Amino acid sequence: GFVVFVTSFRFMESGYDLAQLAREAQIRWLKPPEVFFILQNCNDQQLSSNVPHKPPGGSLFLYNKRVLKSFRKDGHSWRKRTDQRTAREAHERLKVGNVEALSCYYAHGEENPNLCRRCFWMLDPAYEHIVLVQYREVVQGYLKT
Repeated sequence: GFVVFVTSFRFMESGYDLAQLAREAQIRWLKPPEVFFILQNCNDQQLSSNVPHKPPGGSLFLYNKRVLKSFRKDGHSWRKRTDQRTAREAHERLKVGNVEALSCYYAHGEENPNLCRRCFWMLDPAYEHIVLVQYREVVQGYLKT
């Protein structure tokens, strides 16, 4: 399926359920604490071994970026930097609680300007090799349904 890491395990102590978060990711951007939870609690079986071709909005994938360095090569055309070779990505650090905990890279579609991709990974060196990629279709600030 398009959601790679759906699992029957529930992590009730945090209040999060991975399967529920996967469903939520289809209709909204995940919040930093949710992304942090997924990255901290995923296992090797939940990591994608290949990059899908043109995943649709609502898709969510986990990769080990040490193993799959080409995780951004998804077949979509992303807005380019002025050099016209690399995707133009905005970057920011996101806080979980009051602590900077996540790196987030944002890209916007070139052919489909409503398509957005966010790539997240933890700043903690023990987890920084795991990346969560979420795709959404956003229309003028509103989500496309």
